[in-house]
Amino acid sequence: MRLNNRRWWLAGGIMTSAALVVVVATMNVSAAPSRAANRWDHVVGAAARLSVRSIDAATAMGSDPAISGPIWKTMHLTEVYGTQFTFVDVGKKGDSPGDYGVFKDLVVNPTGVRIGTIDAQCISAYSDQCSGSIRIPGRGQITFGGITPLNVDPDHYAITGGTGSFAGAGGALIISFPNQNSAALTVFLTK
Repeated sequence: MRLNNRRWWLAGGIMTSAALVVVVATMNVSAAPSRAANRWDHVVGAAARLSVRSIDAATAMGSDPAISGPIWKTMHLTEVYGTQFTFVDVGKKGDSPGDYGVFKDLVVNPTGVRIGTIDAQCISAYSDQCSGSIRIPGRGQITFGGITPLNVDPDHYAITGGTGSFAGAGGALIISFPNQNSAALTVFLTK
């Protein structure tokens, strides 16, 4: 009976030791997180570590889609980050081309009233590539897409179309990041 108890305690000690080795090894081998693990491939605080470029500099780098024709509507909205976010790590662990995030968040007007939702997906690459749609019930959808250079804020995307009262729309979507819980959306619409 004593021999069986000793074997049981020895086996338990070996298993516990093995589990501790795995936990310690995992903690020491963690890769840097992917940009795509965050909405808009935007890592909060990254701009503080790098020089922040002006809108003119971002335009010179080709991230600002040209707006042709007169602007018929400008909308200042806020995306409020929620819990509907899925991150997919493609390829090697950590930041690598092909990682992507898919998310759906509330959109509110300047007074904080909910007016709709935004659904988007962003792929981490040598530039960030995002596309999606802002849905405003009873009015339609505004679709957008494009790329933005890494670590350049604000992000600029082309309005690629729309439905309902936004049918045939063009223009630009400019996204800035005032805090960790939301994004400021400025929508310039042309027809």
